[in-house]
Amino acid sequence: MPSAVATAAYVVALPAPKPYFSVNAWFPFNVIQYVSILDSIPGATMYYTTDGSKPTVNSALYIGQITVSQTETLEAVAIAPGYSVSPVASETYIVQIPAALPVITPPAGAYSSAQSVTITDATPGAVIYYMRNGITPTANSLRYTGPIAVSSSDTIKATAIAAGGSLSPVAAAAYVI
Repeated sequence: MPSAVATAAYVVALPAPKPYFSVNAWFPFNVIQYVSILDSIPGATMYYTTDGSKPTVNSALYIGQITVSQTETLEAVAIAPGYSVSPVASETYIVQIPAALPVITPPAGAYSSAQSVTITDATPGAVIYYMRNGITPTANSLRYTGPIAVSSSDTIKATAIAAGGSLSPVAAAAYVI
């Protein structure tokens, strides 16, 4: 007597196409970015991470633009009916938002006596650098730690930088004593 014939049916699901991002991270940005995750399969569902972990169908569900306000890696996968999970799409966004323009007080002008010049910046945690004699400051210049005594004509210039950011524009104040 012949043996029974065994049969099996296999369904092989191809992976969904790798998703892609609406903003390419080819260079550093100095403003916040709003990134969309897109896929070529209509109705695909996307999942993403921003913490360096690989995304899965248990990761955050993509429902709208992602705000990228600091340097981070955005990774995403897609899945659609009839497809398995896509390969991982990844972009590292470098966001270096400049600190605010420093404020130098008192304002530039002519004074009949020495002045105590202070420099402030509205960016939380910003470090201020300054130079005298009209020299443009950099992150290697003098670090501002307190009032600057100006007893003869001088031009103070200042810039600021916050953690993960870039240098602010340069503020300047010319004093005639």
